[in-house]
Parts: sequence; C-alpha cells; structure tokens
Amino acid sequence: MYLKNKFKKLDKNLIFYMVCNIGSKFLIGLVGILLARYLTKYDFGNYTTVTTFLGLVFLFLAPGFIDYGIFEFSKNNNKIEALTGQLVYLFLALSVPGLLLVLIFYPHIYPYIASSLVMLVFIKLFLDWFINLISAILQSKNLFNNVSLLQILRSLTLVLPLILLYYFDYGLNEFLVYVILLASVVAVLITLKEVVGKNINLKNVKNGFSFNKSVIPSSKYFFISSLMVYIYMQSDLLMISIMVDPVEVARYAVVLTLISGAYLIPSSLYTYYLPKMTQSFQNTLEFKKIIFQFRTLIVFTMFPLSLILFLFPKNILNIIYGTNYMDSGYILQILSIVLFFHSICFVNAGMLTASGNQKIRSNIQFLAAILNCILNLYAIPKYGAEGAAITTLITEILIVYLYFQKSKM
Repeated sequence: MYLKNKFKKLDKNLIFYMVCNIGSKFLIGLVGILLARYLTKYDFGNYTTVTTFLGLVFLFLAPGFIDYGIFEFSKNNNKIEALTGQLVYLFLALSVPGLLLVLIFYPHIYPYIASSLVMLVFIKLFLDWFINLISAILQSKNLFNNVSLLQILRSLTLVLPLILLYYFDYGLNEFLVYVILLASVVAVLITLKEVVGKNINLKNVKNGFSFNKSVIPSSKYFFISSLMVYIYMQSDLLMISIMVDPVEVARYAVVLTLISGAYLIPSSLYTYYLPKMTQSFQNTLEFKKIIFQFRTLIVFTMFPLSLILFLFPKNILNIIYGTNYMDSGYILQILSIVLFFHSICFVNAGMLTASGNQKIRSNIQFLAAILNCILNLYAIPKYGAEGAAITTLITEILIVYLYFQKSKM
C-alpha cells in the first residue's frame, strides 16, 4: 500500500518515454552487436577505437554544453533560445580547429587507421551534437513525447544503413555515409517540426547567436563531470588500444556494448527525473518523493538484470555474439557488478546536480578517473581486458561510497 501511494501519481508520460527511449537505444545497441558479428575482431576493434577517441575529442569541442543547457533550460524556459544560440556559436567556433587538430595528430597515435574512417565518424558525432541539443530543449520543457519521437528517428539512422550493409554487402565506410545522410535528414525534420510547433523559435536562436564568455566558465563543472565519466568509462578502451592490440579492444568492447545497453534504463530515468528534481528542489517533500520513485525504479529494474548477466555470462555472449567472444565471460561478470553499483549512483548524482552541488560531483568523478587510469597502467599490460574490468570495479566501489556520503539529506 505504501509503494502504491508513492507511485499513484507517477506521470504516465514516463512509461511511454521509457518504452520509446529504451526501445530506440536498444536498436542502436543492436547495431553495435551486429557490427561486432559482421566485422572481424581487428576491424571492429579499430572502429571502436576511432569512436572512443573522437568521443573524447568532442568533449572538448562542446565542454559540458548539453548538460549545462538542460540545467539552465529547466530553471528558466525563457532563456532557452538565447542560450541555444550561444551554445551553437561556441560549438561551431571550437569544431573547426578541433577537426584540423584531429587530422594532424591522429596519424601519430593510430597510424594503422584510415583517415576516411576518422572523418566519417567525426561528421556523425558533429550531427549527433545538434540532435542532442534539440533533445535537451524538449526535455527541459517536459515534452517527452517529442523526445521519444526524436529517439526513434535517431535509432533509424543506424538501423536502416545496417540493413543496407547486410543486403548489399557494403563495407564500414559505406555504412557510415548512409548514417550521416539519414542523421542530417532527421536533424532537419525534427527542427522544422519543433519550429512549426512553436517549441523552438529560430528567430530568437538567431538573435542569441553570439559569443558569451560566461558560458564556458559556467559549464566547466558539467564539462569536468562529463570528462571524468568518459575517462572512467571509456579510457579503458583507449589504453587497451595503445598498450595491447585491437583484438583485446574488441574483447572488452563487446562487453562494454552490453553494459552500455543496460545503462539505457538508469540513464533514461535520470534524463526524465533530473529536470523534475531541479524544479522541485526547494520543495523538500516533493523532492524526496521524486528521489524515492527514482531509486525504487532503479533497484527493481537493475538488480535482476545485473544478476542474470553475472550468473550466465557465457550463455549470453554465445547467444548475442556467437562463439567468437566466449573468452569475454569473466569481463562480463565483473562489469555486471559495476552495472548495478553505477545504476544506483545515478540517483545520488542527480541529487547533487539538482541541489547545485555539481562541483562536488565533479570532484568525485575526477578522483575516480585518476584512480582508474593509474590502476590501468599496471593492470592492462599484465592482465589485458580483464585487468581493465577489475580496475573499473575497484573504482566504482569508491564512487558509490563518496556519492552516498556527499548526497545525504
């Protein structure tokens, strides 16, 4: 009865949003799985290396802009268009020199990777940023039905090219070309829809298109958090690619794909609840009710999933990837534990952000990222992909403890 009373006023849009968001991202994860089955371990390792490397680069090209935008948009809907113009201006200004630096330096880091692959992934991530910005605007206005539509369209930009890849026996470059074309169409269509619906006023965005020197200092803690999370979650792949070889990257990447797919549930809940937590923070009773709902949904969904991954790792890998990646079973067991711990952290992280304590969250993530990198320097050369998984678990235990201590109410 207690739980029923707590959830009786649960927004019905949450169910629709969760189904669409998780469903669409499941399709995106499925694309990664099928690419792993279709490509050789070496080629899939190279593809994963490029996407991970450029993902890090784009954190610097848009330092915390999306997360900062959601936070500011949620506080004051009246400043959405003006701030959007400023964010787009800064992103474009940073992207041009960023692309030049990538083309100059990447051959010295990964000389065995073709420049065409790097360019295509760069363009894809460039388009993704604009789609993410539109999604952030819609989230701040609680237009989750619109966000759901955007997520579905976005997933199709990967699924349809994958079908073409199999049907016509295309290569990876052709696959990415079609991804880029469809992503461009989706970005245009969704922008036109929101303009017609008056949810985004492009005239106000254009008026705000200018340099604002206060944006980067204001978004710095969101940038630090994103950077530290990326280092903590993705640096393993980069360090494996440098210290070992692409095959070990592939062994770790296939498990990380599964774990990342499982994170769709807590990350979707986080995306849904963060604006509500930010808006209700001054109302203690309402804030605690939202936290309770958030935490309960995390536990009831993520514990069973983590347990299944832990108990049947080889069966799951065999079903999803075939026999090629059966040697990644131990990695999956370790990261399944990390999955549950990190899912719980979404609640505490949301509490810190909504309460205006993003700096505390950034400091914790900074400490975790540094510790993870230091441990990897020893573990990866000696134990390969399994070593990276172990260091991730050790680091996650520290994060859970610190988040819990700093977000107590």
